Amino acid sequence: MELMKHKHRCTVCDQGLNHREILEFVNQQDMVIGTRLHSLILAIVTRTPVIAVSYHHKVKDFMDAIDCEDYVILIEDIRGEKEFFLQTYRKMRKNWDTVLNRFETIASTMTENEPKGTTLLEKNDIFRQ
Repeated sequence: MELMKHKHRCTVCDQGLNHREILEFVNQQDMVIGTRLHSLILAIVTRTPVIAVSYHHKVKDFMDAIDCEDYVILIEDIRGEKEFFLQTYRKMRKNWDTVLNRFETIASTMTENEPKGTTLLEKNDIFRQ
């Protein structure tokens, strides 16, 4: 965070949160930039738009599966594409209502396929303490 140009706009949550508190926290965000698959799933469950940093093929595969390949960057490409996050964010903000509807549709589709969105998290052991 100290290396960030606009660190005054950033907050680090360093509290130990349970699964309900995590979902509430994610739900309060306008957008999630996530590296871990769990962060992406949590965002989708709360219908929060995401930008993904793919450190592992499963992250990119997930984003491809939900038809959001435009919102993913491979971790090895971050240094070479310094403007990726800003450009992606600007593109999303330009059509914000469309983006929100898109993620609402993604969440609804996932919920239809899996009656409880939190079941996705349980399957991925996120609730295990």
